[in-house]
Amino acid sequence: MGSLGFAMSFLWWLHLLVHCAALDGRSFVAEGPGVMASLHAVHDELLSTAKEVLLDVVFDDETLSYHLVAQPPPFGADARVTVVRDEKSTLLTTPKRPIFRSKDDSVVLSFLGDGFTALVKHQGRFYDIATLTSGRQLKFENKSAVRGLAFSEDLERWSNCYDQDEKTRALAIGVAIGSKLLGNFADETEALEWVQAIFVKTNLVYSPQLNFVLQIQSVYMQATPSGAPSWDQGNSCSMNASTQLTAFREWDAPEEMGLW
Repeated sequence: MGSLGFAMSFLWWLHLLVHCAALDGRSFVAEGPGVMASLHAVHDELLSTAKEVLLDVVFDDETLSYHLVAQPPPFGADARVTVVRDEKSTLLTTPKRPIFRSKDDSVVLSFLGDGFTALVKHQGRFYDIATLTSGRQLKFENKSAVRGLAFSEDLERWSNCYDQDEKTRALAIGVAIGSKLLGNFADETEALEWVQAIFVKTNLVYSPQLNFVLQIQSVYMQATPSGAPSWDQGNSCSMNASTQLTAFREWDAPEEMGLW
């Protein structure tokens, strides 16, 4: 496992007060005790359509500014997104909004519903800046969360992990979302952006270490418990993690991937 996996014991929280949270505007500002984050569109664009953004993060009295440029989302070119509702399948398109990355690979940012989430690498710690959700609608409830995950100052490049590991590879991954989890989002697009944000942040950590990129190639979303695979918890959540994992392993996935 990489540094992020080992770092969970270092997780800590700071709550922020959100003053402006509309991505149809040109800026977003959040602040709290000792921390402030602001996001601005470059070239007087709207944040929702910007190709370049500026992220300023203040840790105590130190201000860090990051110029982020739009990048393609972590979906494969022919990625397939399937939503199953009452045993009927529908194909969806992948999210259209880009993700953003700094040139020095110290920051990644992606939009999530009406907000954004970012991972900032600073002084041996990852700062996960994300707006919080409530119910089915993504909202700003006058607070955000920043959590720090500790890591060594330089992410060590591992070697001899696989044949020809000097060449950057892409690992095609399938993602399955159960009906209960899917119900926490406003819609399927928001769920896809949530998955995208996880992959964007994970690649910031693991790509420098292992020299491969995790790529979303297939997404299976179970919208209703009716006719669902055995691993779907439905509304009851009666299975423990081990039982659900066993059921998931026995599932006949719709496509063959490097990993589901």
